[in-house]
Amino acid sequence: MDKKVLEKVLEEFEYEIEYYADHTKRQYRVHVGDYLTFAGNRDWEDREVVRNYFEKLKKAGMSQSSINYVARGPITALFRSQGLKLPT
Repeated sequence: MDKKVLEKVLEEFEYEIEYYADHTKRQYRVHVGDYLTFAGNRDWEDREVVRNYFEKLKKAGMSQSSINYVARGPITALFRSQGLKLPT
């Protein structure tokens, strides 16, 4: 992802989580950073990238409930900050 585009995406994400508790913001930033790093130069909005990321978490031993948290919390907030819905 282009650096300027990434900066804009992260700026809008910060507005999305602006009123969250500090510890929640930290968790969301970590998960979103991990996701965007995983996406790399691929289209982070693409359904297959999202699915592959969740599969990566599963293979790394993350429980399904934790994956659900990441999906419904940080990653959904990222998509929402861009006016998008999480692809299913």
